[in-house]
Amino acid sequence: MASKKAASGPWFYNRALGFLLNQSRTYILPTAFGWSFAAVVLVLFVMAIGFANNLIYLLTFLLVSISITAMVLANQNIAQLRIAKVRFPESFAEEPSDIQVILESQNPARPLWELEFRVNGKDIPIEKKALVNGSLEVLLSWIPQQRGWQKIPKISVKSRYPFGLFRAWQRYRAQEETLVFAARKGSANWPLGNSGESDPSSVGVFKEHREYQSSDSWRRIDWKVSARRHEVFIKTYEEDEDRILNFQWTQTRGLQGTEERISQLALWIDLAYRREIQYSLFVGVHKIPVGSGREHYLKCQTLLATIEESDLQ
Repeated sequence: MASKKAASGPWFYNRALGFLLNQSRTYILPTAFGWSFAAVVLVLFVMAIGFANNLIYLLTFLLVSISITAMVLANQNIAQLRIAKVRFPESFAEEPSDIQVILESQNPARPLWELEFRVNGKDIPIEKKALVNGSLEVLLSWIPQQRGWQKIPKISVKSRYPFGLFRAWQRYRAQEETLVFAARKGSANWPLGNSGESDPSSVGVFKEHREYQSSDSWRRIDWKVSARRHEVFIKTYEEDEDRILNFQWTQTRGLQGTEERISQLALWIDLAYRREIQYSLFVGVHKIPVGSGREHYLKCQTLLATIEESDLQ
């Protein structure tokens, strides 16, 4: 008898734990419209008893059957759903980032209708989706607030199908983490200490004039030519692409706070990568030599995303 009790304890614990951690469990509750519908049915039922009217009885039972059918269909519409994969492209702090969610149906022959999504308890303003061919890929928006390794946000898939009386949903609680790069904020001008100029784009052999674009530095503007042609023109140089930039932690000493300084370096690295300029990074005890390309860019941004304040002393 004692052995049976000892066995039942762990069994009950495992069942309860499995219930709580089940990723595909379906929840269902009435919507506001559903509660109103239930109140109307209750009033009709009381009237049917009070007046002993068979027509009111018939109408009441018809509405009850509709609500039961809606509850079953709403539950099945979500119960057949499974969140197969959640992928995160590159994410930067304080910037909208896409979450790639791949949904699958346990019964590919049965479509799933009017799917809606929530991230961290907030509704995502996208059109309702239908899963028709057995799988569906959806992009959801997420704005991480901090750099470094962050937990994957809570994702919910819900539906009010078919009549809006009930809301059924599933939650995705992943234990994985995703790397969030530092926010890209600060001045777009290059730091002092790179070839002795605050703006390296103003150094080199003159090439030609071209119309000013919003992404260009105002230091490039040729005011004489612009005044003569009544349009804004900038100077371009032959040696812009051949420059090598050396980004260092000491170049951000004028900024307040560690995070602002890290964000400034992240912005410079991003600009250098987009302009295909070679660069190096020296932050605290960490040194990344001169390089370029995608792999070098990710290496530098990863360092800034994961560096500890103790390494900057």
